[in-house]
Amino acid sequence: MEKPKIIQEAVNLFKTFPSVGPKTAERFVYHLLKNQNLLEQFIKILEELKTKIVKCRYCNNFSETDPCNRCVDESKNPKLLCVVEKYQDVYAVEKAGFNGVYYVLSDIINPLEGKMPQSLNLDMLVERIQNVPSYMQPEEIIIAVGLTTEGELTSQYIVEYLKTKNINVKLSRIACGLPSGADIEYADPQTLSFAIKNRIKI
Repeated sequence: MEKPKIIQEAVNLFKTFPSVGPKTAERFVYHLLKNQNLLEQFIKILEELKTKIVKCRYCNNFSETDPCNRCVDESKNPKLLCVVEKYQDVYAVEKAGFNGVYYVLSDIINPLEGKMPQSLNLDMLVERIQNVPSYMQPEEIIIAVGLTTEGELTSQYIVEYLKTKNINVKLSRIACGLPSGADIEYADPQTLSFAIKNRIKI
């Protein structure tokens, strides 16, 4: 016996979520159907997501306001611009104590997934660097994308692209090294090499 068409369509939608397989998607749908109050809340919050959330003109992050609260926060240092891959990365970097501002790429170069350099839409990043009030123009751009093959490819492309646009600000990349509490004996050669190369003066 087949599921009702609407239920199957709902399952198919949940399956498009990251890391959600068919069984999990099915459990989500039936859980909502068994809990009508939760279903009503879910419908309400989705409507609010659609109507009340916008993208900030400066950082490209999702927000209830444009510009977002973070970009207009006077306690932040607008001269330090951190470029991150995902929206969630903003909160991770902030928890690490970074007090500058951000720009969210929302994608990185990954040829296997069909994501080419054009997917980055770096013209928006150039706009963020150049066409903002003088007090917001960065003196340093920190590229904080993942330390993966795709991340390195993306980082190198961003650097070369900004050079073609005559962006004359300091460019830096987050360092790669040993995690806190790591035993050197078990570190892989690449990680240990980066840790030594990016050593700090004490």
